[in-house]
Amino acid sequence: MPEDTDGPIHRWTPLDVRIEAVERFADCTEHVLTVGDLQWADVEKDYRLLAVNNSLRRQQESIRAAVLLSRHDLGHLAVAFVCAALEDVMYLGFFASLDLEESQELFVSMGNFDSLRALLAQRNYVGDKEMARLWYPKYFLE
Repeated sequence: MPEDTDGPIHRWTPLDVRIEAVERFADCTEHVLTVGDLQWADVEKDYRLLAVNNSLRRQQESIRAAVLLSRHDLGHLAVAFVCAALEDVMYLGFFASLDLEESQELFVSMGNFDSLRALLAQRNYVGDKEMARLWYPKYFLE
C-alpha cells in the first residue's frame, strides 16, 4: 500500500500520520474556535448556550485525549468519545428544533429529574441515617 503522508487520509495511511493529522486538526480548531466564559445573564435567557458551550469544550478535550491515547497505543479507548460526540449532536439538534420556551422548560425538567435521580441514588447507597448526617431531613427526602 502507498504511504502518502501529504495527501488525504485513507485506511492504509500509517497510524502515526493519522494521529498527526488529528493533532493538526485539533490545533486548527483551537485557533478558529474560542470557547470562552459565558455570561450567566445570557444563559438564563437561553439554556442552550450552556449546552453548546459544554459540548464544544468536551469535543476539544476529547480530540486531545484521543490523540494522547493513540500516541500511547491506547487509541481503542478513545472510541468512548465518539458516543458522547454523537449524543451531543443529537440532543443539541433536538433542542435547536424547539422554540425557546419549550427548550427552557425541558432543560429545567431534565435538570430537576437528574438532581432527583442522583439524590435518590445517594440515599439508596448511604441510607437515611447518613443522609440526615449530611443535613438532608427525612421529610425532604420523602
